Amino acid sequence: MRSGTRAASWRGGSAGDQPACASPVSRPSPSHARATSPARKAAEHKPGFRKLVKWRPGSEGRISHLKHHYGWDRTRLNGRHGADIWYGHGVLAHNLVKITALAS
Repeated sequence: MRSGTRAASWRGGSAGDQPACASPVSRPSPSHARATSPARKAAEHKPGFRKLVKWRPGSEGRISHLKHHYGWDRTRLNGRHGADIWYGHGVLAHNLVKITALAS
C-alpha cells in the first residue's frame, strides 16, 4: 500500500475517490430545536403535569431500591402467579422494615 494514495484519499483526493452517486439526503439529521405549540406549553405548566413529572423519578428510585435490596431483580418462582407471589413478598418485607423503623 502506498502512503501517498491513502493520504490523498483522506484529504479528498482525486475524482476517483468520490462516491459513485451523490447522497439524496440534503440534511442528515433533523433539527431538534422545534417550536412547542402554545397548547402544549399550557398543558406542561399545569400543576397536575408538574406533579407527575416530579413523581416519576421517585417511583423509579423506589423500584430500584426494591430490586437491589428485596430480591426484585429475579423471581425464583415460575410463571406469572409465582412472580406475583415473589414480588408480594418483596413488598411485604419492605413494608415490615419501614414499620419497624417507624415503631422504634
